[in-house]
Amino acid sequence: MKLLVTVLGRRPSEYVRVLWQVAGERYGPFGPPARALVEHEQVDHALLLIPDSLIEPRGKSYPVQEWVTELDGPFEPLVLPSRYAPKVEGNVLDFYYAALFHFVDWFRKQSPKPEEPFTIVLEGSTGLNVLQLLLYRAVVDFAQALAYTRKVELKVYTADPVSPQMAGQVVALHLTESRPVIPALSRLDLQQGTDLLSPGAVVGPDPVFRSKRDKLGQCWPWNDLQAFLAAIHQGIPLGVLTWYPTQAEEAWKMLGELYTYASRKTEFQDGKRVRQVELTEWWRAYALGMLLAVELRIHYAEPLNKWKETGLVTLEDLEKLVGRLYRHAPVLLNRFQAERTIRGLNVEGVSLPALLSDIMQDSASRERQGGRRDPDKRNFFAHMGFERNAVEVDSIPNCNEVGFRYSKGSKKIIQGYLCHSI
Repeated sequence: MKLLVTVLGRRPSEYVRVLWQVAGERYGPFGPPARALVEHEQVDHALLLIPDSLIEPRGKSYPVQEWVTELDGPFEPLVLPSRYAPKVEGNVLDFYYAALFHFVDWFRKQSPKPEEPFTIVLEGSTGLNVLQLLLYRAVVDFAQALAYTRKVELKVYTADPVSPQMAGQVVALHLTESRPVIPALSRLDLQQGTDLLSPGAVVGPDPVFRSKRDKLGQCWPWNDLQAFLAAIHQGIPLGVLTWYPTQAEEAWKMLGELYTYASRKTEFQDGKRVRQVELTEWWRAYALGMLLAVELRIHYAEPLNKWKETGLVTLEDLEKLVGRLYRHAPVLLNRFQAERTIRGLNVEGVSLPALLSDIMQDSASRERQGGRRDPDKRNFFAHMGFERNAVEVDSIPNCNEVGFRYSKGSKKIIQGYLCHSI
């Protein structure tokens, strides 16, 4: 699958039409360079990001189809919040959070095939400068999360400047970045509290907002989301399964309703449209969490279903998960292969369920430890989450294998370790 992404700073018909030259080939005459890239890169999909501050709303909708018609290509329009016009005021980061949210929403509707490579082509020379930077950041975050589960390539094109006097002339369009994407999750800047919209004084007392926010928290609790992302970030495979969202679709639907709610929270002051609230870092967390949940469901469905039924995971299924998520992280792969606490377990004569510490140590060793049962934070991260006093072993129903899970008494402690690590 190949996706082209571009953002415009004015109507397509207002761009000077030139002949775009890409890698020795000429295309056009076209206005925005993205139109030439559609032909040069032979993309499957093209997303046209339109700052809402540049178009006049008509009732509850925007005349986005006019922009698409003028661009004359297979573009899907996305109207995103932007303050970069004198008549609109708001937070510049809203554009970034909204772009990432819409990228994930678009991707989950595509039903991509497992193992299908994904190429993102970013046209990064049109639009306003700050929007180019925010769009690049959103595209990279999206690509790096997607790279955990499939092969991803990023291409970035930029164009030479165009003036009105250059109409009909040849202008170069350069491939400035082309590389395979390595999976990564940056740390999240989540402050204390779970405010999806800021300032809270505007929406906090609103029962409509509170009901939607609470419903979202019920479908996908805040701490579960943090623990899920942290488990992937830190390389804790058992944590990924433990906090994998079971109601992700319901949560995403509610998040979409909250996005619509936030978009309509505007007021007019001195002829300007002022946004009363802004999106927070939680939108990035939910977007990346949803993307990874969708991808794991596509690539890891059978083990996830077994986990849902039994609450246990076998060593074989853990190896599949680690092999999928950390194929570009040899240190984590080697650590998992060398993790002796979950290999060669002899449970014959052991009353299951039992903690790993009980299976691997004799009674004399346990007495010397003073019967300590609390999970150890250092050991937890050093052993990829297989801390002996936290992991429980049990027999899988209707199966001759044993499986692993976090013990009931350790889950809250482990969740705290993970949430504070990212």
